[in-house]
Amino acid sequence: MRHTTLLERFAELGPPGETFSPGFANLFAGIVLGILTSGGGLAILGFLIREIVRAGGQLPFVAEKEPSWVFLAAFSLIAFALIAAGAWLGWWVRATKGTAIHFCPGGLFSASQTRVHWVASWDRARAIRETVMHEHLPIVKSIARHAMPVRTNHSYSLMRDEGTDLVFTGNEIKEIGRFGDLLRETALTRQIPWERVEVRD
Repeated sequence: MRHTTLLERFAELGPPGETFSPGFANLFAGIVLGILTSGGGLAILGFLIREIVRAGGQLPFVAEKEPSWVFLAAFSLIAFALIAAGAWLGWWVRATKGTAIHFCPGGLFSASQTRVHWVASWDRARAIRETVMHEHLPIVKSIARHAMPVRTNHSYSLMRDEGTDLVFTGNEIKEIGRFGDLLRETALTRQIPWERVEVRD
């Protein structure tokens, strides 16, 4: 029943206009970070296993200057957290790759080659919020940080009467500037309330 309703609403949007896809750089960065985090977690696990084997399984419960079961348990949690983070990044890259957002006269929809992920109609849009983030380079600290150029990022939230709100950033959409221009034109044409929020770090 839900699948039928989704197809019916998809048909109401009209022919797709412009299509927006994620940038290759973001996908590549996700792959690299996933490999590094998972690799770091596996390296920590390998070190812990080596210490257990070296001690023949005879480790103190707590110790200050040598491996102990408490030490191994703490670092095991860190290792599994890194592995889980790497797996999540891998899932994100796989889910994002091949997915595109289509801008239609009647709304938006996100789809891959196999299925439609979500459909958003302009008629059910409550408001659109533009968030402008002004931030300095995170690697620069103290007073020198404020002397560096400010980087400005734009993101957009489509608030709907039904379903969860949709958030669009430069991570998911390569041409986020063009996407924002189309959203602004649509809000003006269809009289959808437009909100603008500026955030400075």
